[in-house]
Amino acid sequence: SKGNIIGFSGIGRDLTERKQAEEALQFTRFSLDNAVDTMVCVDHDGRFIDVNDAFCRSVGYSREELRSMSVHDIDPNYPTEIWPEFWEKLKQGGSLTFESCHRTKKGKVFPVEITANYFEYNGKEYHCSFARDITKRKQTEKEREKLIAELQEALAKVKTLSRLLPICASCKKIRDDKGYWSEIEEYITEHTDTLFSHGMCPDCMKKMYPDFYKKEE
Repeated sequence: SKGNIIGFSGIGRDLTERKQAEEALQFTRFSLDNAVDTMVCVDHDGRFIDVNDAFCRSVGYSREELRSMSVHDIDPNYPTEIWPEFWEKLKQGGSLTFESCHRTKKGKVFPVEITANYFEYNGKEYHCSFARDITKRKQTEKEREKLIAELQEALAKVKTLSRLLPICASCKKIRDDKGYWSEIEEYITEHTDTLFSHGMCPDCMKKMYPDFYKKEE
């Protein structure tokens, strides 16, 4: 009878450990599928071995569809001809963080930042990578670059107007860097965003139209 009790205890402990391992695996799967970033696991040839729900949503393919596809179908920057070079670089470094892009099932291409990690399992090579959509970040960078360019252009215009300008003492024309003379309005309009509207000051009005000026008084 003692032998039967020992055997039962061993079987019970084995089932408990197996159940705990299964629960841990299920929790890991749940965590990956609920992650904000996309996750993929690919083999040496770039074929998808596993993907999380976020990746399926981002590219518009089901998990079943993706398991019959490869990185080359999703990432236009990594076709089959350059994949071996990338894989060797990843293998040597162990991990890489870089920018690329993903193409959805509908053909839309969007920028991503990818962190890839190389590992071996049961004598086979794999890499697991996490990717984040950086469309908003790229838009912000583009807007910042545009603003910097506009500020640099404005600064250049200010510098142009802050220097000593040759001006005719008689007709008030401006001489440019190439030696050409132009009206002051034309010069300022060309080098700034200033537009002119024309009127007449009281002194000129009095000089050119004395009769009209007297009536106004």
